[in-house]
Amino acid sequence: MKTLEYKIVLDLLKDGIIERPDLILLDGSMCFPDEALSYHLENVPLMRKSYEEHKSTVNEFYELILKKDIPTVAISKDPTANRYFVSLYKSTRSPSPNDEIDSLGSLGSNLMKNIGKKGMYNFISENSFIKKLMRDDSFKRTKYLEITRALRNEIPAEMLRGEICGFYMKTVREQRPFFVEIPSKFMGRVDEITRILSAFSYYSLRPGYPFPLYAAHKKVELKKKYCRNIATILRNIASKEFKGDYTLIFEEKFHDRL
Repeated sequence: MKTLEYKIVLDLLKDGIIERPDLILLDGSMCFPDEALSYHLENVPLMRKSYEEHKSTVNEFYELILKKDIPTVAISKDPTANRYFVSLYKSTRSPSPNDEIDSLGSLGSNLMKNIGKKGMYNFISENSFIKKLMRDDSFKRTKYLEITRALRNEIPAEMLRGEICGFYMKTVREQRPFFVEIPSKFMGRVDEITRILSAFSYYSLRPGYPFPLYAAHKKVELKKKYCRNIATILRNIASKEFKGDYTLIFEEKFHDRL
């Protein structure tokens, strides 16, 4: 789906179907999937081919939007990785010019101690932590940090390695914050971007979440009938790819139902 998302925008921009947009909104992280995935695909040609296609598309996309200077934002509703806290902790050892936080000034603080590997917040979801921290706020964002240093492996977009800034943002008091990622090239326009996101989110049919993304989700949402058909197709592909191992891999006790 990420590859398709990038391809659609590329086609619209390259073919001149739309005018130059003020902002591009993406669903999900710019960092996904990282290069670690490629290490496990040598024996699965179909997946390997898909990953290489994705990597090529990603690099073409970001090369174009950076060249055309089009602000691009990725939104994650429920991030599971602690990229923000890990980046905050690592910034004390290797500060980045793309950090808004002066982490060295708070080097000895309890927060810095507790988000480290041996700290009490190490096993806590930062998403839950930030959600509780912003519980009573109607509009607020955290300061941004360069977040690719929190990853164990490189990201597919080569020109964005070390150049993605992330922050949490909340636009409606009753709703949860979401995680925002922006190429560092556009951080000088962060106030403009957050104002646009705030407006999109405040008047959304799903308050607190940008309406263009909500509308896109609804437009392409698959009904259960189609999901079952796709699952059947995937099973057929898997049976041909994995051959004798198919029964073992898809046996009920070894996996969740597809």
